[in-house]
Amino acid sequence: LRHILNKHLDPAWPPPANRELFSLLCTFLAQMGHSEHYRERLSKWYDDWRAFIAADYAASVPAPHPVSPRTTAALIQALILGLEVQ
Repeated sequence: LRHILNKHLDPAWPPPANRELFSLLCTFLAQMGHSEHYRERLSKWYDDWRAFIAADYAASVPAPHPVSPRTTAALIQALILGLEVQ
């Protein structure tokens, strides 16, 4: 989490290639209301990403976990997405 925050808060972030990707992602997100297929794909992608973050959290934070790995993953994902949109 520290690495991700440092990276996303760096004044040089995002690099030019990522700016184009983020612009494309925002365009894609704007079309979600028009296509069930887009909503399903994005939902699956976000769910897979949360599962990855949750597994990493579960493996790296000693048990007992103060918050469920899935809840923690959702919060981290929301933070990252918010920083990318900004």
